[in-house]
Amino acid sequence: MNNAYRFKLLLVLVGACFVTAIVSYALISPTMRMIADDFCLTYDIQSSGVLGNVVKQYTLWSGHYTDVFLKGVAYETLGLSAHMVMPLVLYGIWWAGSVALLALLARWLGWQHPSALGALLGTFYVFMVLHTIPTRSVIYWLNAIMPYVAPIAGFTVLTAFWLVAISQPKRLWVKALLLGVGMFVLGGMHVMFIPLALGTWIAVLLLGVRLLPAAYRLACRWATGGAVAGTLVAAFISFSAPGNWRRFSATTDSNTGGLGELLLLALESVFKFWLNPFVLVNLVLFVGISAGVVVLWYQLGMGDRDASLARWLQRYRWQVSAVMGVWVLGYAGVAVAFPALGSGDVSLRVLIYARAAQLAAALALGVVWGISLVDAASTPKRIYAVLAFVVLASFVLSAYRVVDNVRLLPDHQVWAAAWDARHAALLALSEAGTQRAEVALFPKLLPKFLGPSTDDMLTEWTRSCMQRFYGIAELIPVTELPNGAAARATD
Repeated sequence: MNNAYRFKLLLVLVGACFVTAIVSYALISPTMRMIADDFCLTYDIQSSGVLGNVVKQYTLWSGHYTDVFLKGVAYETLGLSAHMVMPLVLYGIWWAGSVALLALLARWLGWQHPSALGALLGTFYVFMVLHTIPTRSVIYWLNAIMPYVAPIAGFTVLTAFWLVAISQPKRLWVKALLLGVGMFVLGGMHVMFIPLALGTWIAVLLLGVRLLPAAYRLACRWATGGAVAGTLVAAFISFSAPGNWRRFSATTDSNTGGLGELLLLALESVFKFWLNPFVLVNLVLFVGISAGVVVLWYQLGMGDRDASLARWLQRYRWQVSAVMGVWVLGYAGVAVAFPALGSGDVSLRVLIYARAAQLAAALALGVVWGISLVDAASTPKRIYAVLAFVVLASFVLSAYRVVDNVRLLPDHQVWAAAWDARHAALLALSEAGTQRAEVALFPKLLPKFLGPSTDDMLTEWTRSCMQRFYGIAELIPVTELPNGAAARATD
C-alpha cells in the first residue's frame, strides 16, 4: 500500500468517525416530545393563530418575530411531530451549510478536491459544537433549537451564498437584497444572534476589501453591505419590542446584589465556559485535528502551495490569529454579560452562540497554522506523527459521544412511551369534561436533558401551561397511580 493511498484511507476513517457521531444524535430525535413551555406555545398558537401569536409574543414577551412565526408554522404543518422532525431538519441544514461553506473556502484557497475537504472539516465542525455545548436541551427541545440553532444553521447557508455572490459580480443589487432579506429573517430568531452576525459581517467587510483580489472587492462591499443592512433592521425591530421590556422588568427581581453581583455572575460564567478543562482539552484537539488535516491534504497533493490566499495566511498567521482571538473573546463577553443583566443569571442555551463562534475561530486557526506547518512537516517521520494524532484524537472524540448517545437512547425511548401514554390519557379526560385530574410523574430518566427534577409536572409554571393546553382546570402530580395508569379524574 503506497503512502498516498494510506493517507486517503485514514482521512476517510477520520470522516467516518465524525459522521457516525452526528448520526448518533439523530437516533434520539424521534424520541422527543413536548416539554416545559412547549405547552404554552402550542396553546397560544391554537388560540391566536400563527400570525396572531407573533403579535402577542412581540407585545408581551419578546421581539423574536421569526422564531415565533416558524415555530407556529412547524406546529400548524407537523403537529406534535414537529418535536421529532425539526431537530433532524435543522441539523441537516446546518451540516449541509457547513460543508458547502468550507468547500467554497477551500476553493478560494486553491485546494484541489474542495468538496471532499469541505465535507471532512464541515462534519468535524458541527460535531464539535454538539460535543461541547453546555447543555443537551438545546439539541432537541423545539423551543431551544429554533431560536438558538436555526439562526446558526441559516447563517452558514447564507455565508456560503455570500461567497457565491462575490465570485460572480453581476446584478449586485439583487444579491445584496437577498442577503439583506436573509439576515432580516435570521435576526428575528434571537437578539443574542445579532451581535454575532453583525460583528462577523463587519469583520468580513474590513478584511475582504483588503484580502480579496481587486475584481471581487466591489461585490464584497455590495453583498456585505446588504447583509449588514438587513441585520441592523432586524436589530431595531427585535430590540424595540415592547415584550422585551416587559420580560426584563419581570426577570430583574433576582438582581438584588447590584452591579458587583452581576459582574461576579458574568466572571463565573466565563470561567465555567472558557476555562473548563473539558472545553480547553477539546479546543486543543480541535485546532490540532484541523491543522493536521490541512497538512495531510497538502502532502496528498490536494492543495496548491502557490495560491495567493494561502500565501497571505501563511505570511500573516500571527496577525490573523490575534484578530480571531480578540473577536471570539469579545463576543463571549457579550454573550455572557448581556443575559446576566437581563435575568440575574446566564442561560446556558444562549452560550451556543459563543461556542459556535469560538469553534469557528478555532477551525480558522487550525487551517492557518496547518498551512504554516506544511513545509515544517515535510519529512516522513513528522507526517506520520501528524497522522497518528489526527486518527487517534478523532476516534477518541467521536467514540465517546457515540457511546454516550447510544447509552442514553433506551431511557429516551422509555420516556417517550410514558409521555405518549400520559398525553393520550389527558386528551381522553379532557374530552370527557374532566376539570380535576391526578397525573403520574415520569421516572427520573433524563436528568441530563430535563434537569434535576423528575418531571415537568413539578414546575408550577409548566403545569399551568399543561392545564391550558389540555383544557383541564387542575392537574395534580402524584408519584404513581393504581394499575400503572398515566392519569385519572378526581372530580
